[in-house]
Formats: sequence, structure tokens, C-alpha cells
Amino acid sequence: MAWLVSLNISFRVIAADHVSGERDYLRDKLSSLHDEHRRVLEERTVSKDQVVGKNYEALEVELKQTMLERDTALRACMNAGDHATKAQNLRDTIDMREKVISDLRQKQLREKERVMHLEAQLESLEARVNPEAIGELKDKLRDKTSQCDRLRNQLKLTEQHLKVSQDRVMKVSNNGDSLRGAAHLVVPHARGQLPKNVVSCSECYANNITCDSSPCCRSCSERNTQCARWRCSLKHKLGECNLTPCKLPHDPQGWLILQESRPQW
Repeated sequence: MAWLVSLNISFRVIAADHVSGERDYLRDKLSSLHDEHRRVLEERTVSKDQVVGKNYEALEVELKQTMLERDTALRACMNAGDHATKAQNLRDTIDMREKVISDLRQKQLREKERVMHLEAQLESLEARVNPEAIGELKDKLRDKTSQCDRLRNQLKLTEQHLKVSQDRVMKVSNNGDSLRGAAHLVVPHARGQLPKNVVSCSECYANNITCDSSPCCRSCSERNTQCARWRCSLKHKLGECNLTPCKLPHDPQGWLILQESRPQW
């Protein structure tokens, strides 16, 4: 019995050794398979990473190209919009110019019609007008023209004489000092206008009678005497009075005036 027990133990030991060996073998096999699997997985990972990298680079290139195409398309759209606006502005300008041209053509047609009408009237007038009357009018026009030229020359001579006279007066009066505060008796122009409060004429003042503001007062007209008024010497001789105020109060024309209006009785 003992040897059966030892034999059984031996079998058990052998079986345990065999199982342990198989376990180690399987463990080694599993480890080698695991290493192989990891190596293959790493190789595939590296391969996939390379493929992904290449695809990523290709996608980046394609993305850049797409962005460039997009920017080009946007610029083209903007330029197209600008060109459309410019084209619209040009169309509006052309329309306005065509309208102006049309208006000018219509105006030209109206002017042509007016010219034709005036020419017809001129022909009618020339047919009705007596040539002798036209000759007389031309002769009168020449006479008036020559008369205007003579008067113009006389005016120039008169202005020159006036300037010489003023220079003499300025020289004699010591540059106008002797005329300051002085007055001259001057006969007003028949069609002139005097201020209402003008100083009485010399005749009315001497005779102490009422005088009005006419260029020739009523009293002088009735008595047929010369009606002379007092006028500022600077204004009369030099044409202007630079004193402000003048010692002798007068209106802008130089006629001496009263400080208060003449009372009406």
C-alpha cells in the first residue's frame, strides 16, 4: 500500500511539474504573443500616424488653397459690386447728359424758330420802312454821336480846368485852411432840391422877409431878383468838406441849414 501511495504522490508531483511547465510555456507564449501584438500595433500606429500626418499636410494645403480661393472669390464679389456701382453711376450720368442734350436741342429748336420769326419780322419791317427815313435817322445818329463826342471832350476839359482851379484854390487858401468855417453865396440850380430848414437867401435875409426852401424863393421870383444861398466854402470850392462836424452846419450838398426847422406861421 505504501508503494501505491508513493506512486500516487509521484504521479501527482509529475503532473504538477507538467502543469507548471505548461503554465510557464503558455505564459511565455502569451508574453511573446503580447510582445508581437504590441510590436505590430506600434508598427501600425506609426504607419497610421504617417498616413494621418500626410493626410493632415494634404488637408492643410487644401485648406490654404480653399482659403485663397475664398479670398479671391470675396475680392471678386467686392470688385463686382464696385463695378456694378460704377456702372450704375455711369448710367445715371449718361442719362443726365442725354437729358441735358435733349433739353439743349429743344432750346436750340426754339431759338431757331425765334430767329426765323425775327428774320421774318425784320424782312417785313424792311419792306415797310422808307429807305429815306432810315437815311435821315442815320444822319441824326451821326450828328448826335458827334455832339456826344464834343460834349465828352468839353467835359474832360472842364474837369481839367476844375482840377487846376482846385489846385489854385488849395494853394491860395493854404491847403484849405482859409476856407474852414467860411461860406459863399451861390445861386442854386433851378432844378435842384434844398433842405426844408435851409438858411434864408441873401435878399430875404437883408429885407427881413419870409423865405421858403425853393431853389428860387417866392419872394425873389415875385421881385425878379437873384436868389443866392449860403454854402460851405470847402464844399463849394473843393467839392468836399472834411470837417466833422463843420463849424457851419450844412447838409451833404453844403447848403447852410438852421439848427431848428423854420416855424410855420
